[in-house]
Amino acid sequence: MNASLRPFSLVALVAFAASACSGAARTDTAASPAQREGTFRFMERVANTSPSNIVLEGTVKVSADTVEFDMVPGPCRYAQPSEQSRTAFIYRCADVHIRIDRNDPSRISYSLSTIITVSKRVCAEYAVQNGRRVCVRTEVRKEEERVGRSGRLRLIRVS
Repeated sequence: MNASLRPFSLVALVAFAASACSGAARTDTAASPAQREGTFRFMERVANTSPSNIVLEGTVKVSADTVEFDMVPGPCRYAQPSEQSRTAFIYRCADVHIRIDRNDPSRISYSLSTIITVSKRVCAEYAVQNGRRVCVRTEVRKEEERVGRSGRLRLIRVS
């Protein structure tokens, strides 16, 4: 495995009391502490990316006051203070932005920007007919486009 793709461990101290005091609302659908705690794994294939699907893979360990987050691709770094949120921990792992909900660390979302190849039909030859310029021959060209992709990591409980 390429050294730049080895999992990197990130440890975030989850201050549940601080987040509750910050005005972040808890909903009835939030998982109970017993449901949130444990070790989870994930493997997310990001759809519609090329040349092949991007795969986000790793583990999350959640305890009462700590979240350990490992992911390939890496390395992962805690985002700058100006990018942080009162409701989530924000990480950058390679070109992927990770957001871990402070109130429910099992809710993890990702966003990234990638380049895809698209086929576009373009006019290859024009002619003048009846005083108007018209396309008389088209062709398909492959072009690269930068697009955003985002979603939630689906966690599978390991323990």
